[in-house]
Amino acid sequence: MINAPYFGSIQGGDYFVYPDGRILMSGAHELMDSIRGYEGIYNLIWFSNTGYLDTTQHHRYCNGSINEIFPLQDGRFLLSGVFNTYEGQSVGSIIRVEADGALDTTFSTDIEWGSARDFERLVDGRVIAVGYFRYANEIDTLHVLRLLPNGDRDLTFNNALDVQNAQYASFSPLRALHRLPDGRLLIGGNISSVEGLERSGLVMLDSSGYLLPNELAGEGCGLFQDFQFEAHAVLGIVPAGDGSYYIYGAYHGYDDGTTNDTYQRFISRLYGLNVGVQEATEASPQIQVQPNPSDGRFTLALTLPETLTLSGDLALQIYDAQGRLVERRNLGRQLQQSVALDLSAQPTGLYCAHLSDGMRILTGVRLVVE
Repeated sequence: MINAPYFGSIQGGDYFVYPDGRILMSGAHELMDSIRGYEGIYNLIWFSNTGYLDTTQHHRYCNGSINEIFPLQDGRFLLSGVFNTYEGQSVGSIIRVEADGALDTTFSTDIEWGSARDFERLVDGRVIAVGYFRYANEIDTLHVLRLLPNGDRDLTFNNALDVQNAQYASFSPLRALHRLPDGRLLIGGNISSVEGLERSGLVMLDSSGYLLPNELAGEGCGLFQDFQFEAHAVLGIVPAGDGSYYIYGAYHGYDDGTTNDTYQRFISRLYGLNVGVQEATEASPQIQVQPNPSDGRFTLALTLPETLTLSGDLALQIYDAQGRLVERRNLGRQLQQSVALDLSAQPTGLYCAHLSDGMRILTGVRLVVE
């Protein structure tokens, strides 16, 4: 966004992009539009498709910050964040607003503290929310809710799922939610246990919010450590067009009880959600390496099936054990070829070769330099 005129950013939040390129943004920001009377801190603001403050809109404010914007099919929005009044009216920390940002008073919750991090809408008007919630006059903190169209808790759903995160116990461990076609709920976050069972990064619930103890029952997403920061978190779940799913977050290694791949990190593609990372088959791309281990001089024989559709030129990327790129080769589009690789100038240790086509990793192999 462009800071001038009329607008200065203070704290970022979420955003929604309209089909015509306009943008709705949350957070906490200073407006300086004295001509139209918008001066001070506002939390829900509109921009034109050129990036300037939209002076035709009615910008909105609360007494804290709005962190999440979730669009509904009828043009309204669910908003959540750290606030308890919206334009002077007492509200819970999940509210529903009209297309112009006006408060929808037919929806209300008595969530006293907390914030939703992701939503899933159902066709009957109910909504599932994950995050960190504490209701007025209640001690327990909740993490998964199903709300009726008026904002009340749906008492036919398990709203009291026990989710733990040992490192950041005072904050929500749940960050991502996706509802599968059969109604199961895939939930991601910085999770350490659910209902007393160890879970790491991902958990599967049934359609009523109860843990499915035999699904995703491996060691989960492995620990990622950077200085004093430690996490095994899935922060987002994105469905792909072929029925697979991408997950992304802060983790090293993935084990769902069926597939165990220690080289998965930060972004993974899951197939079927019961079998995890796609395993190699006879029709999959292959890399044969000779010799391996070696002194750093390798010959890689690449074989790709003729039925494979490439999105771009093949590229061979070599990473060291810390995930740093040490070499990259453009290989064109020939499906069978031999590549001479010289890593003798690199330190001894473990390396990983990835073959990609510009849009996806096709296959990979480990290289050992002695």
